[in-house]
This record gives sequence, C-alpha cells and structure tokens, in this order.
Amino acid sequence: MCAAVLAAAIVAPATARAAGPVPWCGPDAAAADRLPDATPGFAVHVVYAFPADGGDRFAEWAPRIAGDVAEIDAWWRAEDPGRALRFDLAAFPCDSTFGQLDVSRVQLQQTAAELTPFATVFSQITRALPLPPFRFASPDKKYLVYFDGPHDQGNDSQTCGQGRRGFTDGGAESYAVVYVRTCNMEADDGFRAFVTAHELLHALNALPSGGPPHACPGDDAHPCDSVADVLTGSNTYESGRLAEKRLDIGRDDYYGHGSPWW
Repeated sequence: MCAAVLAAAIVAPATARAAGPVPWCGPDAAAADRLPDATPGFAVHVVYAFPADGGDRFAEWAPRIAGDVAEIDAWWRAEDPGRALRFDLAAFPCDSTFGQLDVSRVQLQQTAAELTPFATVFSQITRALPLPPFRFASPDKKYLVYFDGPHDQGNDSQTCGQGRRGFTDGGAESYAVVYVRTCNMEADDGFRAFVTAHELLHALNALPSGGPPHACPGDDAHPCDSVADVLTGSNTYESGRLAEKRLDIGRDDYYGHGSPWW
C-alpha cells in the first residue's frame, strides 16, 4: 500500500517552500474523516488530538498543520520529481491545495495526566483513535496525529514524535504521532516539518528490518550513513530543518532502492 500512497507528481519539481502557516479553508472542526475524499486513492489522513481536559487550539493549529504538509510536499517533490505523498483533502472552496487538507479535530477521552507518561502515550492514542466513536482505521489510509498535550518524554529528551513501522498497509496500526509541545516545535516550524516527515516515513515502514545496508547498530529503524538523511537517528534528531535534509541518501536503504526489502 505504501507505494500507492506515493502519487505520481503532477507539478514541476520545486524547491522546498519556506516553513509557515497556510490558511485553512475548512468550514468547521469535524471529529470525523470527511467523506467522500477529494483525492481518491490511498492517502495520509491528519488528526489534531488533545486530552479530555486540555485546551482546544484547533483554530491555531489547523493552518500550521496545513503549512507543514505544504512544506513536506514541496520538499518531497524536490527530492523526487516523479512522486510525492498523497494527503487526504476535502472539497473546501480554497485558493490553495493544502488549505483543503482534511484535518480532523479529536478530543480524546483520556485526561492530560493519563496521556503524559512517555511509556504509554503512543499506545493510548493509537488504541483510542481506531475505535468508536472516532473510527480512524481505514485500510486505505495512514494516519498522522498532531498531539497537543503534555508529554514527559521519559528519559529521552529528544522524543519529539513516534511512528509505528512494520506495517505496509493502512488501518488501525498505521500511525505516526507528533508531540507538538516538545522539542520547541511550537516555535520552530521548519524543525516540526522535519519531525513530521521523519515519523511519517516510519509509518510507511522505514527502515524495514533486515536488508538496508546502513541501519544503525542497535537501532535498525534509522540509517547511519549521513546525518543529513531525513530518517537520521536520535543522536541528530534534536536539530535541523526539513529543507536541510535528504530523502534516503544514496537511495539504498528505504526509498527507490530496487532491492528486495520494502
């Protein structure tokens, strides 16, 4: 399925756009996936989620999320003029493509205190969202969640997001989560776009176990051939902007490599 999430590019190659908000054209803050989709085919659906007792900043974050996705799209097309990620859009009247981004607003049933511990926050979010009343579990979609709640990061102060690898299809296991209150991401749009692209690649099953020649020793989810790779490991994850990163340097680990692994 992941290959199908990569749609044929229909615009000329571009250089990565400057980070920043894009006006969001949605008429309301819906908790559901708006159907029918304006972009048919496999896609990435975006969710803004916050705790049951947390502040709702959807109006502030929707344009910032749309801006992140626009930056990722431009960066990806600059890296590969032939393909780009397909994001789930809605048929909003709008002057921009990503102003039409279908962003769902979800108030989780867990409290901030329940969602704060690092050890359980990812599993709690990714268990809750596929189930009623939310039902974010379409086999045709990967899910990108912007979590706007407290997060203690455990013993790793550089855990800015998490993505579940190992699943080549969409559905209830296919999630990436960005913790927007960590790593100075509320202030640094360029870094947040990097984190988002990084975690999406994990949700697209990069790095797959076994095969890739540059997997880090003891951490085969990340390549260690260059700190400029967008999937770089945690030792360099705390810095950088998406415009400074490359998509699989050498094209021999996880993207367009032509080898037998995913």
